Amino acid sequence: MTAKGRTTVPVAGEVDYLTSPRLGDELEGAVASGVERVDVDLREVSFCDCSGLSVLLDACEQARAAGVSFGVSGPVAPVVERLFQATGVEQVLPVRTAA
Repeated sequence: MTAKGRTTVPVAGEVDYLTSPRLGDELEGAVASGVERVDVDLREVSFCDCSGLSVLLDACEQARAAGVSFGVSGPVAPVVERLFQATGVEQVLPVRTAA
């Protein structure tokens, strides 16, 4: 969904080595689309492994290189919150909570 220079990429289900390439493609397209901001909505994610986290971090790096703001819109699913806490990525991959 794109509105006012911002794209939200909703993600649901499992994000693992089988599904993360598709997510990577979607995020790459969102970053390259010319928007100012990309948010990834992970509220409906039931599982996320390190391959999913790697895709998110790669997309974050691509966005920064392109001058695009990138983050996760929250609140995130508990499984994602635990992964972020365990790996310490909160400083690199910001979670933006809805106002």
